[in-house]
Amino acid sequence: MKPYATATLALALSILSLMLLIYGTVTGMGDPAPRVPEAEIAARLKRSTAAWVTGACLWLAALILAGFGFRCARKLASAAWAVAAIPLLALAAFGLF
Repeated sequence: MKPYATATLALALSILSLMLLIYGTVTGMGDPAPRVPEAEIAARLKRSTAAWVTGACLWLAALILAGFGFRCARKLASAAWAVAAIPLLALAAFGLF
């Protein structure tokens, strides 16, 4: 793959992974109502875990692709790194890191 294409793909993957990580985290928060069946709670937990794991894998792939495309497409790769660093900054800001 060309370095420009990998840097562009890294930027797109980092944005997509950020959305999936946020969705997986937010849907896993909170307590369900007492009248919600156990099967629905388990399905919701599986869905949020799947979104979170998929987002984490895409995040790692975006970082690898940004590193590969950094030589020729510095601005795009740097933007991908910046977008990918947002979850780490959020974790550090809230003391979860």
